[in-house]
Amino acid sequence: MSAAQEAEKLSATWFNNVGVAIVATGFIGPGIKARDALVNHEASALYIFSMLLWLAAGWGVHLYARDRLVRRYEE
Repeated sequence: MSAAQEAEKLSATWFNNVGVAIVATGFIGPGIKARDALVNHEASALYIFSMLLWLAAGWGVHLYARDRLVRRYEE
């Protein structure tokens, strides 16, 4: 594997890790607070929407990086 391919593989792995971190910090962390808010019927639609938006952003970054990794390994 050339140095350029190795660098691209590492950057895709880094993107994948960032995607997982976005999901963890944006969804799992506030999830504890959201559970309490939902149980007490205090959660606003905007709060729930923002959590889902974080989840979608993290999942999108993860899928993009996974696609780059798969293409690199196929070459």
